[in-house]
Amino acid sequence: MTLRSTLTLLALACMVPGCSSDNGTTGGGGDVLLPPGPDAPDRDQGTDERTVPDLPVPDSLPDMADPGGEDGVLALDLAPVDPGLPDPGLPDLGTDPGSDLGTDPDAVAYGRCNHDSECPEGLVCDLPYLDAAYGFCSRTCNHDSECPASTLPIPQGCHKEPGALSGWCTSLCGIHAGGSTTCEEWLQCVASQWCLPPSTTVPTKGPGESCRGGAECLSGECIEGENTRAHCALKCSSDGDCAGPNGQWKGTCVSAAGLDYNFCIWMCGMMASGASCPGDLQCVGMSVCQ
Repeated sequence: MTLRSTLTLLALACMVPGCSSDNGTTGGGGDVLLPPGPDAPDRDQGTDERTVPDLPVPDSLPDMADPGGEDGVLALDLAPVDPGLPDPGLPDLGTDPGSDLGTDPDAVAYGRCNHDSECPEGLVCDLPYLDAAYGFCSRTCNHDSECPASTLPIPQGCHKEPGALSGWCTSLCGIHAGGSTTCEEWLQCVASQWCLPPSTTVPTKGPGESCRGGAECLSGECIEGENTRAHCALKCSSDGDCAGPNGQWKGTCVSAAGLDYNFCIWMCGMMASGASCPGDLQCVGMSVCQ
C-alpha cells in the first residue's frame, strides 16, 4: 500500500463515530454534537430531559416558630407584623387625653369642646363668655332637674343670667355646693357659684372693680351680693386689710357661707367719716358701698 493510500484511510477513519479531537465537538459518550435540524423540537440545552418523579407533599408544614430545631437553633418567625393591629398580648391603654385630664373631657356632659359635634347627643357646645378658653358641652334649661349628671359626684344646676328666659346646665360649686370648689378639672369655680371654662383674660382689675369672672381680678375672685354689683373681691384676715392704700377706705372683714376665704365690705359717707368706695362701687345712702 502506498503512502497516499495510507493517509486517505486515516482521514476516513476520523469521520466515523468515536473519533475525537481537541476542539471539543463531541459529547462525553462519543456522540457527535451536530446543530439541530429545522424540524427538530425546541430543546433547552441546560435541561436534563430525564423524567423527574413527583415528590409527595406533606399535609402540613412544620411550625417555623418552634424553637426546638436541629442542634438547638432557634427558628424565628419572620412573617411581617401588621403595624395597624394592636399586640393582642398587651392591654389597650386608651388615648392620653392630654392633661391633661384624669377623665376624658371630650364627648361627656360638661366636657370641653369647640364644636357641637364634639358633644354627646342632646348637648351642644356652649361658650359661656366671649373670652372663654373653650366651650363646654351643655344644654338649655329652666330647672335644675333638666341637667345631666357630671363625671364627678357633684351637684348640677340651671344657671340663669339675670333677666334671661332660660339658662344653661352646669356643675355647681361654692355657695351652691356647701362651699366646695370642686369642679371638673378642666372647669373652674367662677364667682364661687358655677363651674365654667377658664378665661383667657389677663387679670388686671383691683378691689371693687366690676367683673364678670374671677379671671379678670387680681385677687382671683369676683363676688356679687343680693344688692351688690359683681366686683373684684379684696381678701382679708382683719379689718385693717380693708383700708386700702393710705387708709382711704373703711371696711370690715367678713365671711360668707360657702366661701373658703374672708373678704372686705366697705362703708362710705357719714358712716365712714367721708371715706370713698373702691373701684366701681357706689356709695348708697351715704352709708354703704354697693
